[in-house]
Amino acid sequence: MCIRDSYKPKVEWLGQHENSADEVNKKVRDARYGKDTKGSKGVEVVKELLAKAPMRSPDVYAALTAAGVGERTQKDCCRDAGVHHNKRGGWWMSLPPNCPLPCKECGTSEKTMADDHRPDEVL
Repeated sequence: MCIRDSYKPKVEWLGQHENSADEVNKKVRDARYGKDTKGSKGVEVVKELLAKAPMRSPDVYAALTAAGVGERTQKDCCRDAGVHHNKRGGWWMSLPPNCPLPCKECGTSEKTMADDHRPDEVL
């Protein structure tokens, strides 16, 4: 709980809570992006677009614009959907486990995508 005293925020410990921090964050996101908001629609669009493979960032933003989601909300939607951003000949967006290698946000190694997709006879 935040208490304002002379415009200096203070935190007062009220005891333990039955929910984890992740559960509280989810509740805040759910309250922020109810079922019929542009934000919730945008999160669903992002998850649908990136479900199978990474996409170039401009293409994702264009799809969100076409869905009627504003620029600031687009960034919030990508963050709330858990999008990873990687630069590989331009900026790409992905959702785990479909991230390209390497992915700094996933913590994967510096292995190249070409090494990951070798023909079977090389193994």
